[in-house]
Amino acid sequence: MEIRLTQRESDIHDGILAVNPYLLADLREQALRKELDAGQPMEEAHAVADAAALASAVVARERAQETSPRSAPPRTADTVLVSPNSPQGLVRMSLALAKSATVRSFRQSAILESSTR
Repeated sequence: MEIRLTQRESDIHDGILAVNPYLLADLREQALRKELDAGQPMEEAHAVADAAALASAVVARERAQETSPRSAPPRTADTVLVSPNSPQGLVRMSLALAKSATVRSFRQSAILESSTR
């Protein structure tokens, strides 16, 4: 059981590394402010903000691969996400990816933006 959990965490971190160049710190901060303004606890707000940035980065990476599949990522991002630093953070971020209206909104905005380019 422990080996499967470790492998799963490793797979998640590998996926995050793949989209890391597309993560936008300012987008994460917008989502964080939105959640905190709505009264969410700090840990939950961070998880939602990370999930929103991650969802948007996935859309941006997919779009980049569709238009220029062999080009290098646009930049190397500094560390943007906070939640993946612990198993509990990964769980909170996973739940936010699945259930958060803020994440859905940011993902939809990224899709609309990528379709107009």
